[in-house]
Amino acid sequence: NMNHAKSIGLHNKAGENNNKSKLTNQQVLEIRQLCSKKTFKQKELAEMYGVDFTQISRIVNNKNWKHI
Repeated sequence: NMNHAKSIGLHNKAGENNNKSKLTNQQVLEIRQLCSKKTFKQKELAEMYGVDFTQISRIVNNKNWKHI
């Protein structure tokens, strides 16, 4: 059962452990830092990191990549 596998650490597909992830944990931290300092707009960060604007917004608002 998947819940059991997750609870004992056998199934960890969060963040960069997910084979479909376009970002690393470090990049997510950089995105949050750059956004909090108002260095770049979210749309600019999306272009820089090659992801959709929606993904940047979800990262900054802690809806995605919550484990970091």
